[in-house]
Amino acid sequence: FPRSPSAQHHTPALLAKARLPYHQEDTAQPVLGVCGRPEVTVVGRSRILKGTIAPARSFPWQALILSRGRGGGAVVGDRWILTAAGNLVSDAKLISNEKVKASENFDHDIALIKLKRRYTFNSNVMPLCLPPENAIYNAGTPGLVSGFGITENYTISSQLRYIQLPVVDQEKCQRFIDKERVHSKDVSVFTDNMFCAGFPEGGADSCQGDSGGAFVLKNGGQFWAAGIISWGISCGEEGKYGVYTRVDKYTDWVKKTIEENS
Repeated sequence: FPRSPSAQHHTPALLAKARLPYHQEDTAQPVLGVCGRPEVTVVGRSRILKGTIAPARSFPWQALILSRGRGGGAVVGDRWILTAAGNLVSDAKLISNEKVKASENFDHDIALIKLKRRYTFNSNVMPLCLPPENAIYNAGTPGLVSGFGITENYTISSQLRYIQLPVVDQEKCQRFIDKERVHSKDVSVFTDNMFCAGFPEGGADSCQGDSGGAFVLKNGGQFWAAGIISWGISCGEEGKYGVYTRVDKYTDWVKKTIEENS
């Protein structure tokens, strides 16, 4: 049950197909050496049933990916987008190493897209910070998720929207997945490379078309990529949570991949 219309390949990859919706080179001043500090800060809310339209420059790392359907991504370099592996086309150039390998489920649902040209960072386009390895994900910590996916009316959003969702206790998420797997063999296993976010009563969630977008946490005035929207069971239903790839498990891989392929 991916958060993208089609997701079959779960391998890291390189591909040059992505849009940066708010890129306007003529209206913003370049910035250097800055990540995760948007010019416009959104007001987080504990329960957003319909999602809120994001002001321009509030999520300057957001990318819209149009390949096999629709998905999201996050700028992490001047020509690099971090996303979910399910967003990539089958003929993409694949990169693998000992840690990140192909999976038959949603484990290791992470990929990098290499853009054809470099972008100048400014208040419209700014990279998201990467997490330290073995970062701490405290249950209840509120994070922000943004995307152009399906809304409450089951229509694709033409505007970037965001919601605030809390990190869910890992054991609670494991129990939720185990319960769902009793009813359906199609439900993916839950691994240490994943975490859940959402409210037990439902009502707010990422959904189809959002896959690959970032779940961001804030520390010291900077936002960092805690998760990648990966998969879930329905959207926003009571007792069900969205599942995200833990980016901190792959920080070293992301840095090495960018360094070796720049």
